[in-house]
Amino acid sequence: MTTSPSGPGGVVVVLCDGQRCRALRSRAAVGSVVAGGADLLDVLREVVRGSRGAVLVRGQCLGACHRAPLVLLVHNGSRPDGRGRRGSLVGPVERAEQVTEVVNLVRQADRRPD
Repeated sequence: MTTSPSGPGGVVVVLCDGQRCRALRSRAAVGSVVAGGADLLDVLREVVRGSRGAVLVRGQCLGACHRAPLVLLVHNGSRPDGRGRRGSLVGPVERAEQVTEVVNLVRQADRRPD
């Protein structure tokens, strides 16, 4: 098995940094998720820092502008069917409950067995 910077069981968190996602991120309601009115990038940085193997990447446009702002979560390691990586495209991520969902998905990936 090939390992990546986040290890065999980690998750790569790709924050779309395309023009539309970047513009809409500023209105994301994350104030109730973290103190201090942090934006989505700050929230993701904190959850990744607190993980045991996640990596945060700011990517170019992911091509799903109708779901902006969005986050792609790519799980390292093999899928149960042996076909390689699997991912989840989550968007829009604007409301506090949507931000919390992304945070929970990253934390769940941390608990996956290696």
